[in-house]
Amino acid sequence: GFSVDAVDSYRAYEGAFDGPKRVLAESGVRLLDFDEVGYGLAGIDASYNVVLCLGVIEHVPSSPRPLLDTLDRVLARGGLLVLDTPNLVHLYNRQKFARGETVLAGIQAQYETELPFEGHHREYTIPELVWMLRRIGHQRISVEAFNYSSYALGTLSARDVHNHWNMVRDPTMREYLMTVSARPSAGAAGEPDASDWRTLIEDPEQSWLRALPAVMADQPAQVAVDRELQLVKMQDEINRRDAERAAVQHEVNVRDEMLRDLHERFVHEVQRRDEIIDRLRREQDWMRRGWRRFVVRPPQGT
Repeated sequence: GFSVDAVDSYRAYEGAFDGPKRVLAESGVRLLDFDEVGYGLAGIDASYNVVLCLGVIEHVPSSPRPLLDTLDRVLARGGLLVLDTPNLVHLYNRQKFARGETVLAGIQAQYETELPFEGHHREYTIPELVWMLRRIGHQRISVEAFNYSSYALGTLSARDVHNHWNMVRDPTMREYLMTVSARPSAGAAGEPDASDWRTLIEDPEQSWLRALPAVMADQPAQVAVDRELQLVKMQDEINRRDAERAAVQHEVNVRDEMLRDLHERFVHEVQRRDEIIDRLRREQDWMRRGWRRFVVRPPQGT
C-alpha cells in the first residue's frame, strides 16, 4: 500500500469537509491542516513519490512560484507532480472575449467579498504551465486537456454541438488542463526539454476524435471564434432594431393613450349633451302641459 497525506484548510471551513474527511480517514489517509504544517509545508518532514495539486494554482494570488517551489521541495527525486487547473483559453472563454465579456469572477461578487478573496486570481494556458514546470527544472512533462461541464448537460444543441466538435478537434480549446511532470532524479544529466509544448499534449479523447464529423475536420480552427464576432454584430443589429421597435411601440402607446383620452372626452361630451337635450325636452313637455291649463276656450254653440 501507499502512505497518503491530504493537506487542506479543514479547520477554516469548519464542518464543510466532515464527510470527505471521514472517508479519507477510513481509507488510512493522514489528514494535515495548513494551521499545523503552514502554507509553505514547513511542518512536513517527508518526501513524496507523487504530489497531487488539483484545482489550487488558479486560487493563488500574486506569483505561483512559492507554491511550485514548495511542491517541488517535498517531492522525492524522480517523483511526479500532477497539476490540474482551468484552461484560460477554453473555447467558451474565447467566445466571451470576442463578445467583449470578461471570463473572470463577477466584479460585484469579488468587490463585496470578505478578504481574502478565494476565487480564481489567474488561470493559465498550456504553454504557461509548461514554462513554469520547466522553470522549476521538471522533465518528462505531459499535458492532457479535457472537458467536463458539457457532460452534465445530457443533451447538446445548437452552438454547444458545434463547440463540442471544435474542442474535440483542438485540445487547446478544451475546458480543463492536467499536467504530469517529474523532478529529475539525483545525478540526472541533460539539458531542460525545449521541445514545442504542442508535442507534449497527450489526447485522452481518442474515441471522440474517431467520431469527428468530416465537415468539422476540414474547418479552420479559428472559425469558432470568428463566427462569434459575426454573432456579436448580428446581436448588435438585433438590439438596434429592438430599440427602434421599442421606440415605435412607445409612440404607438402614446397615440393610443391620446385616442383613449379623446374617446373618453367625446363620450363624456355626448353624454353631457344628451342630458341637456333630455332636460330641455322635459321642460318643453312641462311647459306644454302648463299652457293647456291657462288657455280659455270659447263655449260651444255660441
